[in-house]
Amino acid sequence: MIIAFRTDSSNDIGTGHVMRCLSLADVLRERGAECIFITMETPGNLIAAIRACGHEVVELPATTSTHIENETIDAALSINGLIGKKVDWIVVDHYQLGSDWEIAMTPHCKKILVIDDLINRPHTCDLLLNQNHGCDPHSYADLVPSHCQVLAGANYALLRPQFSATRTTGQNRTAEGRLKHIVVTMGGIDIGNASSKILETLAQCDLDADCKISVVLRTASPWQAEAELLATAMPYQTNILYNVTDMAELMAGCDLAITAAGTTLWELCCLGIPMIAVITADNQLHSATTLQTNGGLLLIDNPSLLAAELPMRIQQCQQQSLRQSLSTTASSVTDGYGTHRVAEALSASAMEACTVRAMTPTDLETVLTWRNHPDTRQHMRTRHAIDKHEHASWFARSSQDPAQRLLIVEENGIPFGFVRLSNVAQGSCAEWGFYVAPGMPTGSGKKLGKAALDFAFDSLAISQMIGTVFPENMRSIHFHKSLGFVQQHHHESNDEGTLCFVMPAEFWRYGKTS
Repeated sequence: MIIAFRTDSSNDIGTGHVMRCLSLADVLRERGAECIFITMETPGNLIAAIRACGHEVVELPATTSTHIENETIDAALSINGLIGKKVDWIVVDHYQLGSDWEIAMTPHCKKILVIDDLINRPHTCDLLLNQNHGCDPHSYADLVPSHCQVLAGANYALLRPQFSATRTTGQNRTAEGRLKHIVVTMGGIDIGNASSKILETLAQCDLDADCKISVVLRTASPWQAEAELLATAMPYQTNILYNVTDMAELMAGCDLAITAAGTTLWELCCLGIPMIAVITADNQLHSATTLQTNGGLLLIDNPSLLAAELPMRIQQCQQQSLRQSLSTTASSVTDGYGTHRVAEALSASAMEACTVRAMTPTDLETVLTWRNHPDTRQHMRTRHAIDKHEHASWFARSSQDPAQRLLIVEENGIPFGFVRLSNVAQGSCAEWGFYVAPGMPTGSGKKLGKAALDFAFDSLAISQMIGTVFPENMRSIHFHKSLGFVQQHHHESNDEGTLCFVMPAEFWRYGKTS
């Protein structure tokens, strides 16, 4: 595959967008992909770092500011930079680019992935990633096309493999008593010289004399000289570390991290590191607040509050029991394999990854778990939780009924949904019922529906598929309509209190949705 990334970094924008795209590009290259970065020559850019990682760079001319005033012009420049390349995916990670840019790029690639944090504008894309904790994929229902798959939550966070590899070390830390090592990492740009403000405050805190402080900066930081001067005057051993290549190892060896509330949150969560997070940008507030509410971090809402609030937070973190609680909650947020999950989604899109097979006795426990989940049961005719004996009895009867098919839908060999077909015979009007495994990303239901309909019409040669839906189940109503089902108000399959949707075979074969 050839995958192009459109993202920028600068003293104003920061480095987070490029760094997370680099994490994804490195993993994709291991899978054989060629990755190209399209990025602007802005002050503080990471173009040299991208090239040092071995990726091609198309440089866009810097404007008088880092603000993109015209999406169409930016798209034209991007297209020009890709001449001669047959691009499979374009990945765009940029707050100033939206649907207009994506529409302009659509003829020049097979598919588009949008990386977003804001949920504030429409997108024309095939895959959307929001890696922030607490993100609800349904927030994008009116912002993306119906076929778009939404990957939401910190288990899709684009972390470097070093974090998942170091995760056990971080979770098994045995720090006892008071704080011995504090890591300060306020982002690639260190907006507002927050690191220096933290050092000034830590100098006044009651820490053990042998406590060590490590401050992570880039050599391009405009605050380098001030931070070094403060470090030499600190009452505790303080080291300024530049361009750290193994952040996972550094973090895993600390008792507490003081961090900007950006992507670094997910790195620290993966390792189970107790943390004090500082909001340095408005888009960080929702995730950091959600994590604080769940007990995963202590929060300072603004760098201006550091002098007033940091000493109190440090005092709280002297308690080992609180640090252990913060660590346990944080480590449950992400396992660090998000980059691989996103890479798999990009790789799998090029093939027909969904298959349908008959349900077997080995699937009983899995299907029962899906069936008894509250989100599934609330839309069933029988809404009580089924026990194992009732479930086994149902399977024994139904699997022997020649008019029924009990099916498992898999993606890349992993089961993710169940389909039941009734009244199955060649040329018949069959009826279906189905559910997707709880927690699957948005778009999984449509994958299941397409695979099941292909199987029913092509392999079983039924003439018509019927779906009955309770009127309050708006998601299922929308689902049937998005696949091309037509609602019929008078049909023999209508049960009292349900709606009936019909899909003739010829509609499916000649009018399939994309």
